[in-house]
Amino acid sequence: MVFARLNNVSFTYAYSERPVLQNISVTLAEGLLYGVIGTNGSGKTTLCQLLRGIVPFFHDGELEGDVEVLGKPLLDWEESMLATSVGCVFENPFTQISGIKETVFEEIGFGLENLGIERDEIFRRVEETLDELDLWKLAHKNPNDLSGGQRQKVAFGAIIAMDSPAIVIDEPTSQLDPEATEMIFDAIERLKSRGKTVILVSCAVNSCKKL
Repeated sequence: MVFARLNNVSFTYAYSERPVLQNISVTLAEGLLYGVIGTNGSGKTTLCQLLRGIVPFFHDGELEGDVEVLGKPLLDWEESMLATSVGCVFENPFTQISGIKETVFEEIGFGLENLGIERDEIFRRVEETLDELDLWKLAHKNPNDLSGGQRQKVAFGAIIAMDSPAIVIDEPTSQLDPEATEMIFDAIERLKSRGKTVILVSCAVNSCKKL
């Protein structure tokens, strides 16, 4: 099965004269881990936002070529439905924390709540995520009071709890210490072993080689 297929895809932001993506063609199978590696400004984040639909749904610009995600043209997806199928962890966790939940426990369950998941199931998934990422000590803290690294783990946990079949992860350890970084890579390895499609964005080749 194919997760995504891009055919001769280019994208130019509305504020830019030059395309950030140009003539990209690639087919990504389901259930595999892919590394997207490149220097800053090379378009790797835009590519991953395209797979999630953030581009072009939330960023104005000109999209050329054909993009299919899970067998359906990207522009035919309802954004809310695509959000349940493709999770996305942003590089900057300050943009991903909702800002309206009073505890980390509630923050991790926020996406599930929006999907109408039953309360008992939300609790089960949140507790599993707190165990997996060693976040219990932060469970009752306000997400707005956390450090950048702590927020990054919480944002990652919120996406894990959604249990989407595919996850796009943009520089997930940019604000983490070595111990927390190792824990995140262990969690990514488990996602891969469970048959998830994982797209990992990194500036460092060694980060992807670990997986």
